[in-house]
Amino acid sequence: MKRPFLRIFLSWLTANLLGYGLGLGVALLLTAVFGLLPWVNQDRVLAPTGLLCIGLMCGYAQSRVLCDLLPRPRRWMFATWAGYLLALLVILAANLFTLGGQNDMLLFAFMGAAIALPQWLLLRPHFRPAGLWIPAGAIGFLVFLWLVANPASQIGAFIIAVALAGALAAMPSALLLGWMADRPRSFS
Repeated sequence: MKRPFLRIFLSWLTANLLGYGLGLGVALLLTAVFGLLPWVNQDRVLAPTGLLCIGLMCGYAQSRVLCDLLPRPRRWMFATWAGYLLALLVILAANLFTLGGQNDMLLFAFMGAAIALPQWLLLRPHFRPAGLWIPAGAIGFLVFLWLVANPASQIGAFIIAVALAGALAAMPSALLLGWMADRPRSFS
């Protein structure tokens, strides 16, 4: 069955736009609630809460796009969330080994690859070129360097910037997914 490239491409970008926007919105709300506790530093809670909420929302939205492409697409949500958890571990390791400022590009590439790794495990049995998924994730995540260089000063602008960056970061994987949809692995 032929799957239209443009439909998959645009659906994937939309899923990521919504996943990042809604995920960050939920994370900001949870961070504000956690901030009411006297021992919680909101600045330290936002990044991990943000990654985990975005991972869950993106995973759900992406799984809806994959309904026609993968058996049991709900597993995608958990794989994506696990990938964002791995990305959080990449950040913690980078802080531990002080890979700051000058290595932001490497940090974001590793985060993108970490997110893509569990997803690739679900894709590889079904699509021949699935090995490109991890490099696509690494390349796509470099978009977030723009957010580091251009921080937003208002919450609404921050959510919109992150949502747009999330959609742009998904561009390589959207192109790859649209292309892979016509190249399923044949089981003879």
